[in-house]
Amino acid sequence: MSTQPFVFPKSNAGLNIPALTACFANTTLSYKYLWFWALLEIIEEQNNLHAHLCVPQERVFAKMVTKAWAPRRFYKLSFGFNDGLSKIFEFLERTKVIEETETRKEESFIFERICHWQEKEPRESKKLLNEILGRYVPYKFLSPWIGAQKDSRSAVSKISFDESFGTPYFFNQNYDIVLRLEWMEYFHRNHGLLIDFVKWNFCEFLQSRNPSVPAIVNKLAIPNERDSLVNQKKYWAEYIKSESVLMDMFGQPITEKIFDLDHFIPWSFVAHNQIWNLIPMNHTLNIKKSNHIPSVDSYVEIYAEWHFGALEFLAEKKDRTFTNIQEEYASIGIALDTNLQDIEDVLRRQLKPLEITALNSGFKSWTNG
Repeated sequence: MSTQPFVFPKSNAGLNIPALTACFANTTLSYKYLWFWALLEIIEEQNNLHAHLCVPQERVFAKMVTKAWAPRRFYKLSFGFNDGLSKIFEFLERTKVIEETETRKEESFIFERICHWQEKEPRESKKLLNEILGRYVPYKFLSPWIGAQKDSRSAVSKISFDESFGTPYFFNQNYDIVLRLEWMEYFHRNHGLLIDFVKWNFCEFLQSRNPSVPAIVNKLAIPNERDSLVNQKKYWAEYIKSESVLMDMFGQPITEKIFDLDHFIPWSFVAHNQIWNLIPMNHTLNIKKSNHIPSVDSYVEIYAEWHFGALEFLAEKKDRTFTNIQEEYASIGIALDTNLQDIEDVLRRQLKPLEITALNSGFKSWTNG
């Protein structure tokens, strides 16, 4: 892992800040990142910080699963072979706690569903979450403060209670965590920096396990709003109008005013709206396609023909409104005067590796039929 670009402020309360900077050392699973991220969110939700805060571990686990949901289920990033979160996700979807169609819902929705499950099935939920998330991470997280040799749950619990070790939290007799006031004040005061610290480290962890996947940094959460497609849609609408196009590349009806813009390789994989990955599509067909992957080998020829036609239109129009469109084509080696065969070759080279990586990541293939 590269050198961390973070320097934490010193503590007037004598807190062990070097231990905090080492909290992700020797991390092989996702749990520590999610654990600390969850704790920071729980602290930030408090209106007043005036005493130690007791937090049931089950609440922290619910936050952890929520934070992991978007990168794992929506963006389909791998957390590593031994990561047990997939077992939790599969159980939640199999038992309809969260429907497969609800994968792209906002964090608050996912969190509420998990909390409802915990309330409805306390024994079942506690067993599953404790087995995967509770066995090690609440205790291992404290290793920089108490020493890595203290492995047993009871030993760590006993030591964490000793204030001389200065841990951010200790465990009560029910194994709930009790956040110490002085640490909560520090976490609250430096919340933005610490969240960036968690995200940076988590992104490095994810990148190491998804080396061919683009835009990892944009895949930690589902955005409330995606970037606008207004200019891209205007570009394709003017082309459709100029050529009196009546059908999309799959033979389904469209008009200049009624069509969707589809990401050939899903947005949830590429996380961008580059023009070379966009194509007009019938609305109903686009819904059916969802975030599945068309075969590049099957469709690249006609896909290239559409982009070639649109580029010819753009060359004749000479409209500065679409300068950014030209730049996006140019970023992959396509100019206004590039011939059809070369466009097809460029698009194949650009799309085929993305198709393979996306399918290997768990995205499903799609055919029109």
